[in-house]
Amino acid sequence: RCGNIVKNLLVFARHGGGSFDVVQLKTVVDRCVMLMNHHAQMNSIELSISCADDVVMECDSNQIQQALIALMSNAIEAMTDSSGQGTSNRLGLEVASPARSETVTLRVSDTGCGMSDVVKTHMFEPFFTTKSEGKGVGLGLAVVYGIVERHHGTIVVDSSEGNGTTFTLSFPIRQQIFAAQHDVLK
Repeated sequence: RCGNIVKNLLVFARHGGGSFDVVQLKTVVDRCVMLMNHHAQMNSIELSISCADDVVMECDSNQIQQALIALMSNAIEAMTDSSGQGTSNRLGLEVASPARSETVTLRVSDTGCGMSDVVKTHMFEPFFTTKSEGKGVGLGLAVVYGIVERHHGTIVVDSSEGNGTTFTLSFPIRQQIFAAQHDVLK
């Protein structure tokens, strides 16, 4: 467990490591669903997945998978009460890239308990958690944030108490787009 914590901290702290390749996102989404399907079923949560076969993005596929798994896991926990039974029942994962767009959008949404304004203020801070002791160390969203930054993307959160949560991650399709834009701004 300590090794995983240190590894996640290193992902959060550094921007190097890993490799960027052009990846078909359907493959990444399918792996995430395969890994999370049992957890969702055990909590009576329906998965709603939308990802076209032809959506591609230049990325570190392992890190994108790690980000999606963290968001999906948090969503399942937000929809599960203390007895372990789902209080709400829908987790959505949508991947979209409009025609002629230079961006890809990944959206993870749930019908769970939502977040207060105080929680939203601190949610990306390392070691901040709303989970009970032994359930989490507060690195999941910090790592997601680091992954999004490393891919020159953005993350937007829409949540209110009692109304679920939606995380929207937007990335450039090609990492060179960001580099070219960055050079123009200098």
